Amino acid sequence: MGWNFFSDFVKIIFMKGIVEVSIVPIKLRSESGSLSDVIAKFFKLLSANEKVKVDLYPTSTVVYGELGDVFSAIVHAIENTVSIDEIPRIVSFLKLDVRVDKEVTPLSKYESVMKKLKES
Repeated sequence: MGWNFFSDFVKIIFMKGIVEVSIVPIKLRSESGSLSDVIAKFFKLLSANEKVKVDLYPTSTVVYGELGDVFSAIVHAIENTVSIDEIPRIVSFLKLDVRVDKEVTPLSKYESVMKKLKES
């Protein structure tokens, strides 16, 4: 039983999942160490995609939906945040959470942990 790239790839892009993404923009000629303006732009670009849901947290952004849409939204946001004049480089860290036995959201995962904390 071998791996069929096309059919396996198609299965993956239609799977639902949660991706936690953190970006570190490398700014040129900045007078401050703040990155919030770049993070805000990145978040707006992600949120503009109606095919995914996006949640902002202090150190990362969570994007969830069908994985093909999620990765497409992330690539689009990075492409439109990077610029030769101000931000020539973005370092990205991604965590992928895929579950095939049931559909989950960041909220449902949080509520599951909180329920268990109350039970113990």
